[in-house]
Amino acid sequence: MLEKMFFLCLGFIILTACSADQQKLRDELLKVDSDFSDYSVKNGFEKAFIEFAHSEATMLPENEEPVVGLEAVKAHFAEESGALMEWEPLYAEASSSGDIGWTWGTYTMTVKLPDNSEQIFTGKYTSIWKKTDDGNWKWVHDMGNMDRATQTVKRLPEKFDPQRDPVKDLELAKEIAKKDGKRIILDVGGEWCIWCHRIDDFILANNELNNFISNNFVVLKINYSEENKNEKFLSGFASIPGFPHFFVLDENGKLLHSQDTALLEKDKSYDFDKFMAFVKQWAKS
Repeated sequence: MLEKMFFLCLGFIILTACSADQQKLRDELLKVDSDFSDYSVKNGFEKAFIEFAHSEATMLPENEEPVVGLEAVKAHFAEESGALMEWEPLYAEASSSGDIGWTWGTYTMTVKLPDNSEQIFTGKYTSIWKKTDDGNWKWVHDMGNMDRATQTVKRLPEKFDPQRDPVKDLELAKEIAKKDGKRIILDVGGEWCIWCHRIDDFILANNELNNFISNNFVVLKINYSEENKNEKFLSGFASIPGFPHFFVLDENGKLLHSQDTALLEKDKSYDFDKFMAFVKQWAKS
């Protein structure tokens, strides 16, 4: 009886240890796949697929010849598309030998279109992983399928862009302002303008000011540079003494106020109290 109990306990210990080992492998796979996604966001998905590829990596792209081996993977991802790709691993499993595993999850790819809108694709993927001789997990096969539905999202410019159409951008800004109950600030300047960058840095560095502007205004950057002065568009507003310059509009695009930002300056930056007083005065009550 004691001998039977001994073997039962031994079996339970072995089973528990094996289960713990398998969970450790699953955690490793989920982490490496998450790191893979983080690398993609920071460096581009093309570089990520090269960096995390096994020497035996194989891909089966749609309507193309198979991509076999690390050098072929490098050639396949040689040109960067500018698209943003990220994913979330939801499940992982590993072989009992501990050198092969797989993960699956969901992905999102965002492609910026010429009009600065973004097309968003979603789907599901499976990655097969293999350990290298030095004990690192690398993907050896990757496959995915795209959801049928895609989404197109219009975006306002994040910087001063001479290629943008300010008339179309203002229409979008008005749509957003009406939907969110906000007013509009036209931020007129250019990438050449040091004070334009200083004012952006000042706003970002002050959370209270940044949050107040975000909650109450739609900010639209209007380019003014040698390449494109947008004179026709800006002729509909008051004269501009210097850059950056702010115009406050209501949600319908009606001019409410013209703000010389030089009056908000302090030394080589801006005065917080003056800036807050300005945005509070012209926020929608």
